[in-house]
Amino acid sequence: LGERCEVEEVVALLARQQQPPARWRRLYLVGFSLWKRAFITTFCRHLADELRFVRRPPAQLTGDEQLLVWGSRYPELTSALRVEDGFIRSNGLGSNLCQPSSLCLDPIGIYFDARQPSELEQRLNYQPLGHAALARGDALVALLQASRISKYNVGGACDYQPPHDGRQRVLVVGQVDGDASIVCGSPVIRTNEQLLWAVRAAKPDAHILFKPHPDVVAGNRAGAISAQCLRECVDSEVHGGNLASLYPHIDELHTMTSLSGFEALVQGVKVVTWGQPFYSGWGLTQDVNPPARRQRPLPLAGLVYITLAVYPCYVDWRSGLWCSPEQLIRQLTTQQPTQIAGIRHWQRWQLKLRYFTRTLHNARHFFTL
Repeated sequence: LGERCEVEEVVALLARQQQPPARWRRLYLVGFSLWKRAFITTFCRHLADELRFVRRPPAQLTGDEQLLVWGSRYPELTSALRVEDGFIRSNGLGSNLCQPSSLCLDPIGIYFDARQPSELEQRLNYQPLGHAALARGDALVALLQASRISKYNVGGACDYQPPHDGRQRVLVVGQVDGDASIVCGSPVIRTNEQLLWAVRAAKPDAHILFKPHPDVVAGNRAGAISAQCLRECVDSEVHGGNLASLYPHIDELHTMTSLSGFEALVQGVKVVTWGQPFYSGWGLTQDVNPPARRQRPLPLAGLVYITLAVYPCYVDWRSGLWCSPEQLIRQLTTQQPTQIAGIRHWQRWQLKLRYFTRTLHNARHFFTL
């Protein structure tokens, strides 16, 4: 991957390229947009002899056929494989059409849907955690703490001067209103505004710092807050920069289901969840609405190992090879953080044309893998 490394790392990289034989004869990829088609085949071409993009699922499947859908779409397809962005994704926003370097393919559910089990939840509940697994989890925690790598890696340090008035400082992390993780994973609090009112009621004397979601700031998604809520619930608001630069200045982070809660846990921040994100319920967070299915307490190293090293798959786009989370983190560390900004309409169409060209170039993979 363009780095100096030990022979053991080369052996591990070569081993990672070895995939089991195709499980199905044909895999139908249902309802994928053009730009997703440009990258999804790289992640799933080993699953079947043939990949076929379709707008709607076939009426019937044979025993050697399977469906793949994005996220929580097509909920009626209960036996379909589901795919979603990984937790260390890219240097830039998905809504700005930055392709992901990691995806999660789940045969049971999907990690953000707390209404039903997922492979991630099953592994967190039951997978044995030996010394080697916990040691790798600890090493991943140390690497993430040193690098401050996050899911999107947008923005530099926040321009925020914390107050020194003796009040507890609480960071409320905004999300995209209507996001699938909220619909599927936050049964009580459903919007940014509801979250802010709830946190203010729970912390009437705290200094509340609000950071909207990057997609909302970029103008790509909904999630704005009313003037009354901002006036009564928010003491400070930060738009630019990355969350990690705020962690030294806060006492708690509150969220519905945002991945920022997981990232904050890794950085040693106390996290309060108002929904049921995948990292809640394991004894590491304070949960307002705890999920009932999650039964065992986990050390942070165990949560991080299964979540980052076991569940997702990773691709190094420079080489086209499978890679490890550690390799991706080191690669992203060498890149400059992307500024949070929306892309213009003509730029979006330019990107779509590029993805269409890539789709045509890779067309041989879609039907004859």
